[in-house]
Amino acid sequence: LDVKLLQDIIDKKETWDKTKYPLADANQDGDITQADVDLVNKILNKEKCEVYYHNYFGEAQKLNYPVDTSRIAVTYWQQAEAVAILGQWNNVKVANAYVTQIKGNQYPCEGIVEVGTTGSSAKSVDDNGIAAMIKAGINLIIATPTEAVKTGCEKVVVNGVQADAIYLWHMGNDSIPTILTMGIMFDEEERAEAYADFCYGLIEKVQKRLSGHDKLDIIVTTMYANQASKTGITVCSGVGREGTCTVLQYLGNVYNNWTGINDFGMATYQQDWFLGEGNKFDVIFMAYSSVDQFTYDQEEFNDYFLDFIEYFKNTKAYNNNGMMGAPYIFAGYSSYSMLMYAAWMMYPDVFTLKEAQDTLQTWFDKFTVADVDVVEDGVCFYTGDEYETLYAGKF
Repeated sequence: LDVKLLQDIIDKKETWDKTKYPLADANQDGDITQADVDLVNKILNKEKCEVYYHNYFGEAQKLNYPVDTSRIAVTYWQQAEAVAILGQWNNVKVANAYVTQIKGNQYPCEGIVEVGTTGSSAKSVDDNGIAAMIKAGINLIIATPTEAVKTGCEKVVVNGVQADAIYLWHMGNDSIPTILTMGIMFDEEERAEAYADFCYGLIEKVQKRLSGHDKLDIIVTTMYANQASKTGITVCSGVGREGTCTVLQYLGNVYNNWTGINDFGMATYQQDWFLGEGNKFDVIFMAYSSVDQFTYDQEEFNDYFLDFIEYFKNTKAYNNNGMMGAPYIFAGYSSYSMLMYAAWMMYPDVFTLKEAQDTLQTWFDKFTVADVDVVEDGVCFYTGDEYETLYAGKF
């Protein structure tokens, strides 16, 4: 926030537009005074103070600044990604079971207390999780922003002091601003800006490369093993809200329909919709699989892919080589790291597999704590010959 603007408001040279400058009241006392100028100067000078930020719930939430990152808890794997991006993984003392069990090959978890279950962030702050965080002396919780998680976090009180908690959305249009905001909170702006540059650079690259190119019509679905049935399948249709369709919008005309979506930007569709009104897409891109990138080998992923695409048999995409699938990586800050893979799968004459591999390797090398060779260690796409994809013969 411009300190001069604050001073002009105080001196009556400017009128405070609360819609345009909601954070001008830095100390949230209802007025713009010299105290707000002093607080902003403290932030700029990185002096210890109490600050307010607008959290996911639209609240002006008070935090210590810079936040104490010495003993961190993360409520799910996306929050683990954020901490790693900002160089603070070694300070994580408590983590959700998805991190310790499924992502354990990407995060050193020795000495970290496991809480909750692999399928629920809210379970991280049930009675057992709260007790574990208190025992571990947690002073900062990087939280999945749901009401259930928030209720639990508010009960984490260590030696009479409530732990700070950060509630910010982790995907879609919010993932980059969230990391930039947390970078300020953590006093890790350089790391945060490097992540933003990485993401924006990829967006610019694909947009330039596809300029003037005919764009594909794309719909994004999940590919959870237990959803490939006639009871319906989840479609990711909240562009800007949900991670995969937000990222893939840079590659084509992504289906965007907010009618009936849940908090995660998803809605349930029946199989007959894909064969009727929805039978118009060049690509059906399946994300959110039950397959983590490093838990299945290539043959297992290929079998999984073949089983799942049967749900879409006789659709335009299925009949024209447009079925694509990716492991469970798009739902967090890592989404942009897969943009070049998706670009190559859809436009194999415009992008190369080597570009995709190099991009994902950069993600792991610069923004995670994983020691990974993406060519040797991970699964990223279907490689079999029982279904012919758009990128068949290009790898």
